[in-house]
Amino acid sequence: MIPFIAPTSGLCYVNHVYDGDTLKCDSLKVRLCGIDAPERTQPFGAASTGKLRELTAKKNVRIVMRSLDAFGRIIGEVYIGDRLINAEIVRAGLAYKYGSCPTDKRTIFVSAENSAIAGKVGVWQSEQIKPWDWRKKVIIKK
Repeated sequence: MIPFIAPTSGLCYVNHVYDGDTLKCDSLKVRLCGIDAPERTQPFGAASTGKLRELTAKKNVRIVMRSLDAFGRIIGEVYIGDRLINAEIVRAGLAYKYGSCPTDKRTIFVSAENSAIAGKVGVWQSEQIKPWDWRKKVIIKK
């Protein structure tokens, strides 16, 4: 079981983007809460990674840490100014709302996803395998 961690906030410099929902900020690996982006080998995986890189790479961001995951990554909200980057990725159609994030953020993710669906952007252009189903499929094959 992952222990509860009270939210803490801090500034850091994004020096690497792993994929559309994970980045390295200073020496910390951060998984964006509330979203799940396509895996790098999936359709839109490269676009999702590129969007997160465009928004955050080589920039100072504010991380609001919500918890740690089983891999020791920080699960959190990523901000540049008042912009919630997690929601920006969803709004661009390059991630799905997914998992837990603070209750007050859920409506932001729902709104962002509804906007992407209405605009038929990114993953909403056609039927896609969701990342959580993709990972199950890949693990079963191994």
